[in-house]
Amino acid sequence: MSWTSIPDWIPQRRDILNWVLNAVVAFVVAAALARLGRLVYHLIQARRQRQLGLPDNPFEVLKPGSNLLPAIMPGPDDSPLSDHRIPYVERVPGGRVRREMEDLLPEKRALLV
Repeated sequence: MSWTSIPDWIPQRRDILNWVLNAVVAFVVAAALARLGRLVYHLIQARRQRQLGLPDNPFEVLKPGSNLLPAIMPGPDDSPLSDHRIPYVERVPGGRVRREMEDLLPEKRALLV
């Protein structure tokens, strides 16, 4: 095949050349999407590492949903006065807490505030 016969050869094999060109383009696009996917995955992993903290982090990382009070107020768990075991009491509107405590003082002879 000489250089002068190439213009005649291309139109005769246009379907095959289009198929090869489309395959090459599809391969390049797939490779670019794979690279983009790897980049997004890397960025997500780097963000997670920053959020969780590094292993040499001097602070204790508390994950969402963990029991917070025993971690920030350590103490004996068997004590009934452990801060995380004392239930939260809703405030009653119009209630007189001071009066109630003063009334309980002579009865109980001790008062826990």
